[in-house]
Amino acid sequence: MLSIVVVDKSASARNQLVAQLHRYLQSGSSELDLLPRISVKPLSLQELRFHEAPDICVVGSELIINELTEVGKIRAQLPHTPLVAQIVEQVSGIATIEQLARMGVTDTIGRDTSAQEFFRKLVLLAQKSEAKRSSKLIVIDSGKGGVGVTSLVASLGEK
Repeated sequence: MLSIVVVDKSASARNQLVAQLHRYLQSGSSELDLLPRISVKPLSLQELRFHEAPDICVVGSELIINELTEVGKIRAQLPHTPLVAQIVEQVSGIATIEQLARMGVTDTIGRDTSAQEFFRKLVLLAQKSEAKRSSKLIVIDSGKGGVGVTSLVASLGEK
């Protein structure tokens, strides 16, 4: 399941953005069958701290217009999660986009973004987030007691 978190300043702004994402998901597009199940969850800035890192975080336009510096704080909380900013006409200038990019925003969507375009962005961003989740698995089959097996296994697990 692909988890998308929507963060914005007010609950009504979060709900509008969630409704926009749900319209994309209910568009009846044949390409939707190729995507994994998608979970969309609205969170406030305070709630974001108490939840696990999502696959993609969408930052709403109200937050960008009123409190642009909060985007940097979101990036600090979610260092490996792609951030997508919702852009409206007030903040669509190149200077604002450059500032968002410096704060860690990966991509942008607008209110006029089509479902097809959103799905394309979703596929690309999900691939980037999956690549960062690789790790090593170390399995110890057996070991005889008294030869330091516990110390060896504990030191392997620390890193």
